[in-house]
Amino acid sequence: MCTSRRAHPKPRSRRRTILKVTAWTLSVLVLLAAGTAAYLYQSLMGHIATISLPASVHKAPPAKPDAQGHTPLNILLLGSQTRDGQHGVNLGNASKLGTDISDTTMLVHIDAQRRWAVVASIPRDLMAPRPQCQSRTDPKVTVPGSDQAMFDEAMNLGGPLCAVATVEQLTGLRIDHFVEITFNAFQDLTTAVGGVTVCVPPPGINDPNYSGLVLGPGLHTIQGAQALEFVRDRHGIGTGTDLGRIQMQQAFVSSLFAKVTSNGTLDDPVTLYQVAKAVTSNITVDTGLDSLPALVGLAQDVRGLHSHHIQFVTAPYEFDPADVNRVIPGQGFDQLWTDLRHDQPLPGSPAAADFGTSARPVSTSPAAPASPSASASPPAPATPATPGPSISAESRSGDQNICSDLPTPVPYGGQP
Repeated sequence: MCTSRRAHPKPRSRRRTILKVTAWTLSVLVLLAAGTAAYLYQSLMGHIATISLPASVHKAPPAKPDAQGHTPLNILLLGSQTRDGQHGVNLGNASKLGTDISDTTMLVHIDAQRRWAVVASIPRDLMAPRPQCQSRTDPKVTVPGSDQAMFDEAMNLGGPLCAVATVEQLTGLRIDHFVEITFNAFQDLTTAVGGVTVCVPPPGINDPNYSGLVLGPGLHTIQGAQALEFVRDRHGIGTGTDLGRIQMQQAFVSSLFAKVTSNGTLDDPVTLYQVAKAVTSNITVDTGLDSLPALVGLAQDVRGLHSHHIQFVTAPYEFDPADVNRVIPGQGFDQLWTDLRHDQPLPGSPAAADFGTSARPVSTSPAAPASPSASASPPAPATPATPGPSISAESRSGDQNICSDLPTPVPYGGQP
């Protein structure tokens, strides 16, 4: 009897020991997980470069909220050509060390309800007014404004802030955020997602002397250095101008967006971290996007979009009679920005069919400043009017194939 009484406490003691060990193990795992999360957070955020976007930079008023209190979102994407700290720097011409220019400028407009978006490319060779800006290398130095200057000079002389001011003065759209993307981003991001499928239209890309890219017509999966070659190449396509490169860049961005937002790509924690690292290591943003919650919020806004409702377009242009190597705003240039200021999708686009209105706002242009250094404020929204006759221009939704799908005609003039 006594022996049996002594035998019972041992299992209870053993169970207590197991419970204690389990509790301590779980506690340690929780602490380790929390520590790892904190480390990963600091690691990711420590890579992001930021520049303050003060109110004095803005040349356009904030967008008005809709009936539900929501406002559209305008983000300026700038492709940085600096060679500082970049690998694969033998690709085409770029800025010298310590300077910065941009061959790629895309204005991303996301509607107030986050249902559709327009990605509008602005040609680097566009001749347009540039406001007075602070020098990007010395904030104490003022760069005089100009009535007519190459668009990409804004980035070269005044950095992202001057680019924001120039775009706002040109379009009348308030830029909420900017994202400057380096060479490395194209390489690292495509590698992180296992490559991006792009379609090369006939006759293919043949540029052994500049970018080194040689691709036959058809579908190709590219990543790493080859992805950078693809977005940088212009000599191997069409007439060898920046205008042909714009269409290839739009196709690349469309394919990359589809890959990143596709089911399964970001479900793997390792892939998710690699994507986050590729992004945060290769961008400069305004201080409104310098936190992980802000970036996650932006990602959620974008991830909710369907590629069918993302429209890519080039701002309408005409060749400059004074210089065949430059372009000027073409017919429909002002109408494009008027539509976006009124938060209207491109006419003829899938988003217009699903979410648009039957009337279009009357085309207006931002008021010209009194001098190149003055701020320009766009006029009050005009009374909507019925659409005019359609003038052919090219626009593609994010799910259209650049090789086989016909572009969507939209009533904007100028070159496609």
